[in-house]
Amino acid sequence: MFILIAVWHDISANGFINITDALGQSICRRNESFVRGDNVFALNSLKNLPKGVYTLQVVFDKEILFTKFISAR
Repeated sequence: MFILIAVWHDISANGFINITDALGQSICRRNESFVRGDNVFALNSLKNLPKGVYTLQVVFDKEILFTKFISAR
Protein backbone atom coordinates (compact mmCIF):
# COMPACT_ATOMS: atom_id res chain seq x y z
CA MET A 1 0.00 0.00 0.00
CA PHE A 2 1.18 3.50 -0.73
CA ILE A 3 -0.23 7.01 -0.55
CA LEU A 4 0.41 9.86 -2.96
CA ILE A 5 0.17 13.33 -1.46
CA ALA A 6 -0.16 16.38 -3.69
CA VAL A 7 0.12 19.85 -2.12
CA TRP A 8 0.42 23.29 -3.69
CA HIS A 9 2.23 25.97 -1.71
CA ASP A 10 2.90 29.63 -2.49
CA ILE A 11 6.38 29.71 -0.89
CA SER A 12 9.25 27.30 -0.27
CA ALA A 13 9.23 25.89 3.27
CA ASN A 14 10.37 22.96 5.39
CA GLY A 15 7.76 20.79 7.01
CA PHE A 16 6.70 17.23 7.63
CA ILE A 17 4.14 14.56 6.81
CA ASN A 18 2.71 12.59 9.73
CA ILE A 19 0.31 9.64 9.94
CA THR A 20 -1.35 8.83 13.26
CA ASP A 21 -3.64 5.97 14.23
CA ALA A 22 -7.03 6.28 15.95
CA LEU A 23 -5.27 6.49 19.35
CA GLY A 24 -3.12 9.43 18.21
CA GLN A 25 0.12 7.45 18.04
CA SER A 26 2.46 8.39 15.21
CA ILE A 27 2.79 5.58 12.65
CA CYS A 28 4.95 7.38 10.09
CA ARG A 29 6.64 10.79 10.10
CA ARG A 30 8.75 12.22 7.30
CA ASN A 31 10.50 15.57 7.08
CA GLU A 32 10.10 17.21 3.69
CA SER A 33 11.18 20.33 1.84
CA PHE A 34 8.27 21.99 0.05
CA VAL A 35 8.93 24.12 -3.02
CA ARG A 36 6.85 26.96 -4.35
CA GLY A 37 4.14 25.44 -6.55
CA ASP A 38 3.17 21.78 -6.85
CA ASN A 39 4.65 19.18 -4.50
CA VAL A 40 4.02 15.44 -4.79
CA PHE A 41 5.21 12.92 -2.21
CA ALA A 42 4.82 9.13 -2.09
CA LEU A 43 4.65 7.24 1.19
CA ASN A 44 5.64 3.69 0.27
CA SER A 45 6.33 2.26 3.72
CA LEU A 46 2.70 1.48 4.57
CA LYS A 47 2.37 -2.08 3.30
CA ASN A 48 2.07 -3.50 6.84
CA LEU A 49 -0.50 -0.94 7.97
CA PRO A 50 -3.26 -2.80 9.85
CA LYS A 51 -6.96 -2.20 9.21
CA GLY A 52 -8.19 0.99 10.83
CA VAL A 53 -8.79 4.71 10.59
CA TYR A 54 -5.78 7.00 10.27
CA THR A 55 -5.12 10.73 10.12
CA LEU A 56 -2.72 12.17 7.58
CA GLN A 57 -1.20 15.56 8.46
CA VAL A 58 0.88 17.80 6.23
CA VAL A 59 2.56 20.58 8.22
CA PHE A 60 4.55 23.38 6.60
CA ASP A 61 5.16 27.06 7.18
CA LYS A 62 2.28 27.99 9.53
CA GLU A 63 -0.29 25.67 7.97
CA ILE A 64 -1.62 22.26 8.95
CA LEU A 65 -3.58 20.23 6.43
CA PHE A 66 -5.19 16.98 7.43
CA THR A 67 -7.49 14.26 6.20
CA LYS A 68 -8.59 10.85 7.45
CA PHE A 69 -8.29 7.60 5.55
CA ILE A 70 -9.17 3.96 6.10
CA SER A 71 -6.86 1.01 5.63
CA ALA A 72 -8.97 -2.01 4.70
CA ARG A 73 -6.22 -4.43 3.63
